[in-house]
Amino acid sequence: MAKQLAEGEYEKFHTSRLKTSNKQLSDFDKAVKQIEASKKKGGNHE
Repeated sequence: MAKQLAEGEYEKFHTSRLKTSNKQLSDFDKAVKQIEASKKKGGNHE
């Protein structure tokens, strides 16, 4: 019974952690969004 309870609690924790990590942008994603925003504002100096 204790093992089942522990496994259930771990599943809740793991699911919550995955949801949180999926919401956070990686540094790469932040840089891409910043570049895209810059291009939309006419910041493309090519």
